[in-house]
Amino acid sequence: MASSACFEAPQNYGSNPLAESVELQPGRSAVMFQAVASASGSGSSTSLSILDLKDGRLVDLVPQIRLSEQSEYALWKERDISDALILVTADYVNGVGETHFSRHRFRIRAYILEAAREASGSPEYLLRSDFVTDERYPSLDETDRIDVLSKERANLLAQLRRPIAPADRAGNTLAALSDPDVERPLCQAAPGRAAEQVSGRVSAGERFNQTTPSGWQVRLAPVQYGWMLEVGAKLHGDDDYSRLTPPWHGVPNPRQIEGWHFRNADNTGPNDGSVNAPQQLRQFVFSPQVGHGIEYNGSATNAEDVERIRAFGQGWLFIDKSELSPKAQGQRASFQSMDFTVCLTWPAEAGPPWMEQEGQAIARVKNLDVQELDPKLGNAAFKYWFITAVAAPGALVSYDLNDCGEQTGGPANEGRDIPSCVEVRTTTKAGATAWVMVLVGNTRVGVLSGTPVVYGAGLLQGDRMHEVKSLGDLAR
Repeated sequence: MASSACFEAPQNYGSNPLAESVELQPGRSAVMFQAVASASGSGSSTSLSILDLKDGRLVDLVPQIRLSEQSEYALWKERDISDALILVTADYVNGVGETHFSRHRFRIRAYILEAAREASGSPEYLLRSDFVTDERYPSLDETDRIDVLSKERANLLAQLRRPIAPADRAGNTLAALSDPDVERPLCQAAPGRAAEQVSGRVSAGERFNQTTPSGWQVRLAPVQYGWMLEVGAKLHGDDDYSRLTPPWHGVPNPRQIEGWHFRNADNTGPNDGSVNAPQQLRQFVFSPQVGHGIEYNGSATNAEDVERIRAFGQGWLFIDKSELSPKAQGQRASFQSMDFTVCLTWPAEAGPPWMEQEGQAIARVKNLDVQELDPKLGNAAFKYWFITAVAAPGALVSYDLNDCGEQTGGPANEGRDIPSCVEVRTTTKAGATAWVMVLVGNTRVGVLSGTPVVYGAGLLQGDRMHEVKSLGDLAR
């Protein structure tokens, strides 16, 4: 390299500069450069650069990379993946209840040299893999140096060897995947665990709310640049059982799904690693105990509580396809639309909290003296009265616990006390559908609170609905 070529380290990174020559590709050399910025106490940050000579000046081929003092990096030679050196980094993730130098999970990233986007440009390293380890590794209280990459090497190389789908260089559309090494996982039950999958499409500003066959609710609440993922349960209002998904500080939470996560720092192209945010695969945890015995308490949140949540419910959201707002330097990108798939898994013997309550509420209505609902009727258990007085001989009678038709999933329901009803339906001798809704409680107090009352009743004949004032009117 020409001796007159110079490179200026990023501002504040003036300590412990180190430069070494590396063989970037066969017959092509480059300079691996690092410099340190010190913080108070034991904290520090290291800047990494790979410098190439272009037109008499040194050009940095990597995106902005900053690593903490509890990190490591390496250059791997894997010619079946790339003819250039692969840059890999590992940096700790500070989890709930963990001290600075306790064991941590680590975020692993791999960067691969890609050809220049323009004929006059230089090749550049682009982010090809980004994940957080399942295992916690020793940090500097237990070891003299961080050693994570050697343990995760096989896993990372397997990811990098997956076929690469064509990428959209414009960065407006994820027609397939902008991070092609990430594949949508399979959503399937495992021994001792149940699983359910939900798919959908939303446009900017739209709200999504779908109940699974088991009664879990998957919700996407619109926010400024995209959506916030929530997991709730039938009849439990706006409870969000996924809100204790870590991390809570430093980087965006996986449940925050916002367009700027997929663009570079100045919003002129795809995310090249300069924006630290989750990508297509968003993993989360959930449990009905969140808000009902397990609460968020800032940095003092109990790590054991989070593991209890993880042991109960785990899930992921995968972005199958999306469209972002046009690139505009200095602005933040937002989603214009998103196609997605969500998977929930939980212990097979458990389920949403409404399941046990549904059985109790239905039993209460079935055995209720019908005279308590309509004083003009004689004494009889509701279930016997309904079969003999309303239903046609042999007709099926269905019981269902629901929200009395009040919950629409829109913003008007947020914070509302949603009623809970047992809805009973059958076919009459005249061929009409008879229905009764018995109010048994609400989402805030519970579905077994208060004295049951008739919330509504009526007859549906074809497309004509006739509501009645009392239960006795159904039998006439």
